[in-house]
Amino acid sequence: SASERVFLPADNPLIIELQQIMQEHFSTPIVIRSENGSSDARYFSNKGFPILIIKVVGEGHHTTEEYLHIPSLKPLYNTLQTFIQQHTKTEKALLKQVVGND
Repeated sequence: SASERVFLPADNPLIIELQQIMQEHFSTPIVIRSENGSSDARYFSNKGFPILIIKVVGEGHHTTEEYLHIPSLKPLYNTLQTFIQQHTKTEKALLKQVVGND
């Protein structure tokens, strides 16, 4: 059976932030677009979690000819690391404001 399409607006602040970080680490413009396909992301989206599917460079997905361009992993890793670090700092600062400086 067909599932509902997962959609996250391109003007979502988290998407914009991640796009900017990706452009820094990949040194190229990053285009946000929708694609057809299937993903378990729909389960998270249905629970209200924003999702974004990021692909690395490669071809032949789910075939005997599948490959991954290994050098494309480093800028993706760096992107995710930067994004997580920025949000960890933000979350700690917000928590400190709510709970206090104890």
